[in-house]
Amino acid sequence: MTFEWNAGWRRLGLLALFPGMPGLCLAAKIALTFDDLPLNGSLPKGVSEADVARDVVAILRARKLPPSYGFVNARKLEDKPLSAEGLKIWRNGGQRVGNHTYSHASLHDSTPEAFEREIAQNEPAHCSRQFN
Repeated sequence: MTFEWNAGWRRLGLLALFPGMPGLCLAAKIALTFDDLPLNGSLPKGVSEADVARDVVAILRARKLPPSYGFVNARKLEDKPLSAEGLKIWRNGGQRVGNHTYSHASLHDSTPEAFEREIAQNEPAHCSRQFN
């Protein structure tokens, strides 16, 4: 039987705190996802998105978890071009990426057409070969 986890970057620490938890949840099927890649929040001084991605991928691999999804906002890549390295590590580590709109548009503040444009605008980064 397989299972998947659902959590965000900040919840990843739960896996380290409760290493026996996966065995307790075999009957549940959950998806482990990471919101707003390349990074949601600020980093400690001297730590890069690549460092975080490397550590997270290593933890996921060590726990023998199935591939998880990281949802990408391409707008963040424009602000920090070096963030692409973190996504490359993520993809090369066997993880998946999903389209999370270009600028993290709000469904409440967007028309359906504007939201579709956000998805289309994010698609080149989502499918980019630079992450492979």
